[in-house]
Amino acid sequence: MGASPPPPDAAAIRRWVAAHPVVRVALDDQLGGEVVGGKANPLVTEYLQIASRNSGVKFEPMHMNSWNDAVKAFREGRADILPSLTDRLLATDAGPDTLLSTPFYVGRTLIIARTVGPEKLDLHALRGRAVAFRKGGAYEEWLRREHPEIQRVPLGDVIQVLGAVESGIAYAAIGADVSYYPIVRRDYPVVLHVAGDIPDVPVTVRVAVRRDEPELLALVQGSLSGVADSDNERIVEHWLQTVYMRAPSIAMVLSIYWKQLLFGSTLLIFSLLMMRRAQMLSRKSEQQKTMLLAVMSHEVRNAVNAVTSSIDLLARTPLSGPQHDLMAIALSSSRNLQGLLRNALEFTRNETAGFTPDLASCDAYAIARDALQAHQAALEAKGVDIRLDLPRGPLPWLLLDGPRLRQVVDNLVGNAVKFTARGHVGVALWQDDGGSGADHVRRLFIEVSDTGEGIPQDRQRDVFEAFGQAHGSRSRQLGGAGLGLAICRDIVTQLGGTLELNSAVGVGTTVRLVLPTSLIPLEVDTVTAEEMPSAFDDEGSVLLVEDHPANRQVLTAQLRHLGYDVIAVGEGRAAVDAFQTQRFDAVLLDCELPDMPGYDVARALRAIESRHALAPAKLVAISASTGEDHVRRCEAAGIDVVLGKPLDIPTLCTALFAPFDIDQARDTFRKESRKDLTRLRAALAADDRHDAARAVHRMRGGALICGASDLAALLGELESMLATGHGDHSALEDAIARAESLI
Repeated sequence: MGASPPPPDAAAIRRWVAAHPVVRVALDDQLGGEVVGGKANPLVTEYLQIASRNSGVKFEPMHMNSWNDAVKAFREGRADILPSLTDRLLATDAGPDTLLSTPFYVGRTLIIARTVGPEKLDLHALRGRAVAFRKGGAYEEWLRREHPEIQRVPLGDVIQVLGAVESGIAYAAIGADVSYYPIVRRDYPVVLHVAGDIPDVPVTVRVAVRRDEPELLALVQGSLSGVADSDNERIVEHWLQTVYMRAPSIAMVLSIYWKQLLFGSTLLIFSLLMMRRAQMLSRKSEQQKTMLLAVMSHEVRNAVNAVTSSIDLLARTPLSGPQHDLMAIALSSSRNLQGLLRNALEFTRNETAGFTPDLASCDAYAIARDALQAHQAALEAKGVDIRLDLPRGPLPWLLLDGPRLRQVVDNLVGNAVKFTARGHVGVALWQDDGGSGADHVRRLFIEVSDTGEGIPQDRQRDVFEAFGQAHGSRSRQLGGAGLGLAICRDIVTQLGGTLELNSAVGVGTTVRLVLPTSLIPLEVDTVTAEEMPSAFDDEGSVLLVEDHPANRQVLTAQLRHLGYDVIAVGEGRAAVDAFQTQRFDAVLLDCELPDMPGYDVARALRAIESRHALAPAKLVAISASTGEDHVRRCEAAGIDVVLGKPLDIPTLCTALFAPFDIDQARDTFRKESRKDLTRLRAALAADDRHDAARAVHRMRGGALICGASDLAALLGELESMLATGHGDHSALEDAIARAESLI
């Protein structure tokens, strides 16, 4: 569209206003059509009224039947302003002699589908399918031009669009996130879900004016940027009432109460009156819930904030080592996003009946580290320090509900980050036996502390209630929905634990989580090799894929002790080649391989089985990696069983005590670890923390297998320092020296 002319001064704008008292706005049916029941869209009409009041110009809406009609009116000079919901068509249709405003809103075009269908959808999956959308707007024209293979189902409003998907008339719906997401979460939480988005068509609300009228562009941007917060709240409230708080239609009432009508109209009238009364009594509660849904759930916003902050900081960074760290943070948070959504929905469904804790071996330290790492970019941008402490030494693996604990810690850390502008945000973890004296009974303590604003004494009890706000309107300005601590309280109660809050205004806040737990026994003395059922039938064969020589040696000895034939390889490509020439009953697969990820190896093995119609082998993931994301990636790759190091299933634990040459295995571990230390120091000298972290991860896996728990804990702390960027060069060197002494 060429270079933009220089911005006009105030005198030029006043002269233009005097010469143009009326400005015509071309509104297509999607932007300017009736919302429901003949009512105009308040987001359009009331903002135009405010713009008129602020500028002294009368903005006159021109309602068009379609996007093409609106474009035609603009290009023929019958309209002065052309608003648009997306840039996909605006740049080409508005013409070259056009000026564009800065975006007033930027969001996503969502794909909404039934929950019984595919979990994820993209534009390619909609080919040949019926897709519903608001008629008369840019979406309809875009689909007609660029995707004629998609069956278009244009409908009058959001309710009709979602109803078409729910009833099966349409396979999916597309629309702007700000319009569709709140109502999907409120009215269709079980039957509909957001299955994806369309990156090629982002939502970008802006206006176009003719190039020879820069005064009009300055006038529009100045009028709308100066809208008071009180006006915004009033308009949004009116919009919510108009669109989402509407009373049921007569047709709907008749379809539900037709049996009652057979007994007389009096019963129907009475029922309608009672419905109306209940609606009025619940209006305030419904508005709170709708506002909550409009800003999305608390957990999802924590992850999204981490992603956007990391990407924003990455854009300001040269293409060097730190870029890899920031991208890792963004990728980790985005992969957690879907899991957080699923957890929130599951918790809502079980809110009254509760849920059954799913206890398993869990690394609480890794969960706390991941939570801090997800907010690292935001904290660095504010100059806030990150602290992760183990005041009583390394933590063993404990019996915990890992996904629920991650949800609680993510919420607590997210709150601390949100309200802390200086100082530090920290997490401390320790455990004790609770005075029981039992060997395996433990209590886990997790303290999340910050030096933020603090919570007033009179509001500290309210923060654990649903929709409670510690800082009133300020919490809403920062994105607070008032749900995070309520969710934490309910989860911790179900897990048999407690939450304690201590806070002082101007000093900071500390939240202590205490959970009952127990140690994970590493020995299974009561089960012998003879008593255990073999994992496979007669003399089975196992393919072992492990890049660390010491790990390969130990695991090979375990499996041969049980009578299996073992082929051991150190790279993913070698595993694929071996699988093509020989049949295996099972594959033990490390997910961190030097040439390709273990997840990709698993997919390749499953593809070979499918291509040759082979019986599926049991795929077992063995890795030092932990967390929900690792489990989800394993499941998606076709892996049957996911295990952490050290291995704790009976068939492998018993084999650890078989008579193999453990001294030779430890010698191999020491030799390989010295190579890894050389690689680690070289990576640090090149300022490549990503490669340094890989070297530490490899050593940690070997230490866990060889039973070197102190070394494994130290390497875990070193890996955390590298991943979070915490610790200067001298601190890293000190940790490396201590690790070298233990090796």
